[in-house]
Amino acid sequence: MTAQRNHTPGVPRLRRLAGRVTALLTLVVLLANAALVVHIASLARVRLDATAAGEHRLAPRTRAILDQLKGEHEIIIAAGPLIVRDSDVRDVLDAFAAASRNVRVTLIDASASDGPAQRAAALARVIERSRAEIDAYAASAESLASAASDAAERLANLARALDASASNVADVTRAGDQLRQYLAERAAGCRNDARVLGEAASRARAAASTRVLDLDLPAADAALDAIRPALEAVASGLSRFADEASQIAAAAGVPEPAPRDLPGVSREASSIRDALAAALDRASRVPTPDALRVARVLERSPAALIVAPPREDSTAPNSAAHTPRVTAVPLVRLFPPTDLSAGAVRA
Repeated sequence: MTAQRNHTPGVPRLRRLAGRVTALLTLVVLLANAALVVHIASLARVRLDATAAGEHRLAPRTRAILDQLKGEHEIIIAAGPLIVRDSDVRDVLDAFAAASRNVRVTLIDASASDGPAQRAAALARVIERSRAEIDAYAASAESLASAASDAAERLANLARALDASASNVADVTRAGDQLRQYLAERAAGCRNDARVLGEAASRARAAASTRVLDLDLPAADAALDAIRPALEAVASGLSRFADEASQIAAAAGVPEPAPRDLPGVSREASSIRDALAAALDRASRVPTPDALRVARVLERSPAALIVAPPREDSTAPNSAAHTPRVTAVPLVRLFPPTDLSAGAVRA
């Protein structure tokens, strides 16, 4: 990478600026059409030229890449003054915006009095544009909670049926005692599974009621994390129970009412398992919204956001087909503190 101003810049400064140009442009290109991915290999040769007046401009090859972007791509950076007031950072971002009508730059000084409000407004704009995808994801979490609640009620009823079956064992031999013990244990297991699912549904709904970064963004990912393990564990246990009950019912010499009652118990256990498995499968097909993933990055550290047009994919879910793509990269990866400190000393 080469650069010129009306004075001769030092090599460390050129390397620092080269890294910033390459990092930001890589993000833009990665979010462009798939056809542009072939240009990523050329980013090592991204150049920033300068006019005689010292104003930066992107080299022709870089401009050609930006010219091929389809639809508006927005770069949003909310950072402290060390970054937003750095002349090289501003020059690079200004060059991007000037080079393509499809690149928009939002640079927010987080330390300014209105900085937090500007950051919240920018994030709210991204979230609102992703509303359909966010709502679909939140609905998938609620669907799992509902499936858990329904399964818990059915398991409680199954436990009562097993208790009734145990009380109807008339056989006073050892076989009868073993059957009564088995039915009582399985009834207790069903009640425990019902409790586990009910508690998981409550935790999921509590998580979904919280908002990420105090924005209109439900924490549906936390809700799903709170409920998935419970549903998977109960479904797995029910699969084993259904097979076991069916085998006992068919075994020779098993006292009544096992041959009469356990086939129905097995079918109900299988049905509950299938309902849980179907709910888990449906939820797994709903992608995590980019806006939510980005918000989670921002919870951990400041980041640059890149907002790109919706995917051009006819097979994508309806919500995804109209939802902008969003990604984030921690600012420390784009603007290492050592580089910024060097720039501040130089300035």
